[in-house]
Amino acid sequence: MRGRTAGNRSAALSQSLASWVCTKGSIALAWAAISALALSWTAANAASTATMDARLPLKPGPSRDTGHKDLLDSFLTCGKFRIEPMRLKLSRRSLVKTGAALGAASLAPFGLSQIIVPKRRVLRIGHITDVHIQPQGVARSRFRDCLRKIQEVNQVDLILNTGDSIMDSYSANEARTRDQWNSWREVVSTTVTAPMWSAIGNHDIWGWDKSGSGTTGNEPLWGKKWALQELGLPAPYYTQDINGWRVIALDSTSIRQGTSYHGRLDDAQFNWFSQVVRTTPPGMPILVMSHIPILAVSAFLDGNNESSGDWRVPAAWMHIDARRMKDLFHQSGQVKLCLSGHMHLRDQSDYNRTHYVCSGAVSGNWWGNGSYGETPPGYSVVDLYADGSYGWEYHTY
Repeated sequence: MRGRTAGNRSAALSQSLASWVCTKGSIALAWAAISALALSWTAANAASTATMDARLPLKPGPSRDTGHKDLLDSFLTCGKFRIEPMRLKLSRRSLVKTGAALGAASLAPFGLSQIIVPKRRVLRIGHITDVHIQPQGVARSRFRDCLRKIQEVNQVDLILNTGDSIMDSYSANEARTRDQWNSWREVVSTTVTAPMWSAIGNHDIWGWDKSGSGTTGNEPLWGKKWALQELGLPAPYYTQDINGWRVIALDSTSIRQGTSYHGRLDDAQFNWFSQVVRTTPPGMPILVMSHIPILAVSAFLDGNNESSGDWRVPAAWMHIDARRMKDLFHQSGQVKLCLSGHMHLRDQSDYNRTHYVCSGAVSGNWWGNGSYGETPPGYSVVDLYADGSYGWEYHTY
């Protein structure tokens, strides 16, 4: 009974495949489908043989073979094309003996192996960045619309926020900074139901411009402390494992002389980062999130960076220590994806098997009308798969 059930099921499946191939009308697809027929015959006869005495010869019965014979006839005369049986010289016995090898050789080039064994998605992420929320204008209502679409339409499992959550506290006084964080808290607490993990952006840092902010540097929440409190972060940088992936959040903004900053990990953070990457369990893929891009095409094209006759990319726009970071990634082989924002421009690049995605800003042209450059206001949806691959789409709202 087991042999007959397996045969009937495979025959029914193969009949459907024959119909599809005839519709498409491709010799290549026919050859792949015949290979699938060989595999189904192999499976059916293996199931049948398991129930028989090994000393008895295998005797084909009509219940196992009739459907497959009809299928082969369908392939040979389906109307879109015709294959001469004598030219193929295919017999049931030869198909059964060579089914597995033929299937492996013929199905893969046509992409059918991906249909038979689909990738397994383990996590869907909504990536937001550069919200730049403020009390006035459309910022709060538009941010709420964005969050609702991410959760209700895209149905994400996790939201990653790569910074610049508020309009600016770098040069803002205490009252202005408080109003912005109050706006952030009000929208997030009433709209977000999915887990949200965040990184700190340069505009989230309070008072590094002491002159503009009127700070002394001795205030309890000065610098990154206020952002850590509002975003609920344990530290400026951290790591968390989820569904077979390791997520590493970096603090990519370092102060320079005076009031300026650049994209760089200080030595303490880089040593920690190197240790986390190198001690990741073998086979576990890594996603790195940062506010400032580690590598980005858009950093070259935002402004007249070639006006001197040479490309000059500011260190505040892309990590100045990208070289040692890409060396770490290359040695590891497990850092698959780096997500960032900061540029308000979307781009995607691939270097040494690590993919770099810079997403457009939720605020677009900082809540003005229209796009920033060629990039409209939006967010990204990132699908992570068990094999370490990913999918990325940019959405408007």
